[in-house]
Amino acid sequence: MIHLPVHVGHHHGSHSTAPVPVRPIAAITAGVLLVNIVLLWMAFGLRGGPPSDSAQIEELVHRQITALNNRDPAALQLTYCAESGPIGALIIDTLGPADSGSTVDVARITDIRFIGSSPADLATASVTLTVSGTGNEALSTPPQSVSYFKREETGWKMCQQNDLQQFTRYL
Repeated sequence: MIHLPVHVGHHHGSHSTAPVPVRPIAAITAGVLLVNIVLLWMAFGLRGGPPSDSAQIEELVHRQITALNNRDPAALQLTYCAESGPIGALIIDTLGPADSGSTVDVARITDIRFIGSSPADLATASVTLTVSGTGNEALSTPPQSVSYFKREETGWKMCQQNDLQQFTRYL
């Protein structure tokens, strides 16, 4: 532990009082700083509220593309609605190994539209993807496509158009 001498008042000569330990002062300063950071984070974090439905759909698309690029069938499956069945593993098998060099990126997500009264349980969005890297025929995508989404108990999920048509018959 390092001690610093502290001089008090005007004395003749060099008289010092008891040494002040530096380590406890540094720990207290760091603690106060940490508490202030946590309080600021909580104040700004609580102000934002839960993400909007549009933000949740955008986040879902990005999670789906990350799972696709990582060739993670379990993570990919979590992005699809229940009616789609076990589609994640089928997609990954079709794409082949991740070392093929091809990746998919989300270029743009626009025109998110909710179907039904608020809070809507169905939505569509125009999703534009880009494919980069070596040619992988399974990764060819149309420049822009309409994607379909359904709100489930665990949040928004992507569905195939046929799955949504079955669901909407009962609305």
